[in-house]
Amino acid sequence: MSKLFTYVPFDKISKIKIYVNSGQKSMAQIKRDLGCDYLVNAGLFHMNTFKPVNRLVSGGVTYAGATGMTGMSFVDEHAVLSYDNQAKYPEHVSGYPVLLQGGKQAFSTVPAGLEGRRGRSAIGYGTHAFVLLCCTDGQDAMELPELAQELRNLGCVDAINLDGGGSVQCDFDGKQIRSNRIVHNYIAIWLKREGESKTVSVRTALNIRESAPNALGLNTSKVIGTYSNGERVTVYEKRAGWCRTDRGWVSGLYLK
Repeated sequence: MSKLFTYVPFDKISKIKIYVNSGQKSMAQIKRDLGCDYLVNAGLFHMNTFKPVNRLVSGGVTYAGATGMTGMSFVDEHAVLSYDNQAKYPEHVSGYPVLLQGGKQAFSTVPAGLEGRRGRSAIGYGTHAFVLLCCTDGQDAMELPELAQELRNLGCVDAINLDGGGSVQCDFDGKQIRSNRIVHNYIAIWLKREGESKTVSVRTALNIRESAPNALGLNTSKVIGTYSNGERVTVYEKRAGWCRTDRGWVSGLYLK
């Protein structure tokens, strides 16, 4: 296939991660090793040095910094467009350029080297879902304004351009666009499994709150109890850094 797009509803997502391909594996190897449901090439990288060009954060570790810092930051199933990862989320990839912000085209000029019709990869989101899109060089190639418009037509409010051309590759729940190029980083998404839960330990005395956090991870709802240090709890859902247990919501920072 030369063009693919898909919707991934927020409430179906278990986690999102920026995968740094330090082992220089193929997309098929990474998909098999991770066991994720969706995989798409992400930020730009230097072909000669195999290092990222723009701001890239994975697992809280910054792999590249100074330039191209505006992008998409991820935690659990949530994403936000942020400058220099000001959201302080554990995963962040820069958009080069940012395509949409607040439903409007976010760039006025096309960056040097990205002109013309070419293969593109992009990620955006609307009210209820992520949109992932890939197209290869050839008849389905797009100019950046076309890409921004298509993502807006698909319902995106915010969206970023990812690496393109020969780097374009994806696996959307088994539907693939393949490339022989080994790329530096990917966006990986896992879906929730039916009845999925995980038992973990509490690292310190921990307040239990009545309700879920807001989209930015803030939770000011009523404290309805406390877990003791070392207590074992079962997590049924994660949202913006918080975890739902059978007694209420707790901060995921204090679970192990």
